Amino acid sequence: MCIRDRDRGATIDLGPYPALTEIRRPPRARPGYQLGDPIELHGVNLLGETVAVRFVHGDGDELTLAPLPGSTDTRLLLDLPDDAPAQTAWAPGFYAVTVEAGPAGRPPRSSNSLPLALSPRVTSVTFAAPNVTVVARPQIRPDQRARLLLGEAELPAAPHPAATDTLTFDASSVPAADYVARLRIDGVDSLPAVLSAAGLAFDPAQRVTIP
Repeated sequence: MCIRDRDRGATIDLGPYPALTEIRRPPRARPGYQLGDPIELHGVNLLGETVAVRFVHGDGDELTLAPLPGSTDTRLLLDLPDDAPAQTAWAPGFYAVTVEAGPAGRPPRSSNSLPLALSPRVTSVTFAAPNVTVVARPQIRPDQRARLLLGEAELPAAPHPAATDTLTFDASSVPAADYVARLRIDGVDSLPAVLSAAGLAFDPAQRVTIP
């Protein structure tokens, strides 16, 4: 990798290490990626005889993806998985993304890390007094900070001893009204909208009425 020193007019060789410069924004200007989304990583020296993209979650869990065909030395293409195993392997929240690339038979060279937000995908919101129940994917882990936003109310999730796709929130203090729900996990929000031919519209699966 070489860069140009504008002050001295010289080219500086930074060596063969991969370097990340950008993770393309999530599709449709969402607050974060969701499982099943494509990802583009931009940088230099991103390819090698061995290449792996590491995703390290805020809790320390690490997952690895291989780049797709069509990737280049300056652009890696990935697809986040969305199958049944992915619902437990991945978790909403922030990840540090790093590329490891290099010659076969040698220790890989690591890039710098860039942050990536993985949003929860809410599939249903229901009310049965006094609780609102939210079903989301991927599963939420017991130590994650889960909040439900309903209007001006921010409700904490009831404790759950294991990873789960179903969260319960005490809504006894929430005024009666129709709400669009937003689920926030470790600071990353769900998107309470879906894309249609007319543009973004509120997702009916994420509406709830508190009588």
